[in-house]
Amino acid sequence: GFSPAMNYDVEWGYTFGQLYKHDLTGQNALVTGANSGLGYEVSLALARLGASVVMACRNEARCLKAAEDIRKHKDVKGQVFPMKVELS
Repeated sequence: GFSPAMNYDVEWGYTFGQLYKHDLTGQNALVTGANSGLGYEVSLALARLGASVVMACRNEARCLKAAEDIRKHKDVKGQVFPMKVELS
């Protein structure tokens, strides 16, 4: 189905404050393009909530650096696993 964020006829009504009240411990996530931009920020947010995040990136070195940067955050409860992938 469509995400409420993509359905312009429905007000989403969900804030980041509400998001960060959730505990995603035990959940797994796969994030593509995770070494920069939105992919990085989504990986960081999910890891802060306790999820185990597979960071799928095209560039292995940049992916390793991004994962290392996320691990340095003191409020990260989940694990991050960098993975080189080619999706083209």
